[in-house]
Amino acid sequence: MLHALSGRVAGCELPDLVEDRVWRQLRRRLPPEPPHPTYTAAHFHAALYVQAAVKGFLARYARREQLAEFYRWGTWWHAVVAGVLARGRA
Repeated sequence: MLHALSGRVAGCELPDLVEDRVWRQLRRRLPPEPPHPTYTAAHFHAALYVQAAVKGFLARYARREQLAEFYRWGTWWHAVVAGVLARGRA
């Protein structure tokens, strides 16, 4: 699996002889059996996706007042201009 991922990242396929040699080298470093045979790489990536979604929600929730001000102005540039004008008046 590691070789398949590295091949996708590199964007090229290795010749069979080189692939066999690389696989033998990688196999020595792998654990003797999978740590969680019921979980796959898809499960792992789904968990990462959920973790990122929860972190994003918590970050938006923590800054909801600032985001409300941002969305009230419509764009980030309007919010910047309003902030500059507000500082100039004070």
